[in-house]
Amino acid sequence: MLAIIVLVALLMFGGDASPRGIAEAAADFARLLALFIISLTIHEFAHAASAWYLGDSTARYQGRFTLDPRAHLDPVGTFMMALTLILGFGLGWAKPVPVNPYRLLFGPKTGMAIVAFAGPASNIVLAFASIHLARLLGLGASSEVSVLLIQLAQINIVLALFNLIPIPPLDGSRILIGILPEPLASSLARLEPYGPMLLMFLVLFLPGVFRTIVGGAVGPLLRFLSTVGGLI
Repeated sequence: MLAIIVLVALLMFGGDASPRGIAEAAADFARLLALFIISLTIHEFAHAASAWYLGDSTARYQGRFTLDPRAHLDPVGTFMMALTLILGFGLGWAKPVPVNPYRLLFGPKTGMAIVAFAGPASNIVLAFASIHLARLLGLGASSEVSVLLIQLAQINIVLALFNLIPIPPLDGSRILIGILPEPLASSLARLEPYGPMLLMFLVLFLPGVFRTIVGGAVGPLLRFLSTVGGLI
């Protein structure tokens, strides 16, 4: 039964029922899943590292100050990532990094905004590094390593942009709370219990809006990083 489910999933992902097509779909799926896991791991590590540098060691003592994916991945979030990759888009999540905002330098409001910003910022840095590495290696656009690096860059740009959406509990909401004056910040913070439902509604029932918010900015940002990285 499991073999049938896997076969159907690979057919949905690759669209080619031939043995070669299924094998290529399996390899592409495994590669994309691995790239997502790497990107999420670095994202969560950036949260933990920034909290530690700002004075809170909670994440470090709970084993989150590491680049080991096993410390960060959420089983349900990883399953959802795999499922949505099959459906044509990758959407998953890792375990939230524990932070005590009252230990942070600059105070809980500003400190949490900095910790939140560190996650998307790490994804943009990784995207730039991937593009720049392809340039340094002198790879052609069609080489397998170049394709892999550009895919890594695209995934990280999507993660950064998605997390900057100002809907709780995404990083964008915590950044906005740190910037807004207190009455508005408190109002946004009160939306946090409803944030996951808002996100699910946005992604599942308004996919066009989701693609406009996130997908529309991926190309321009990728071109910008490519220009900075010296590829074009």
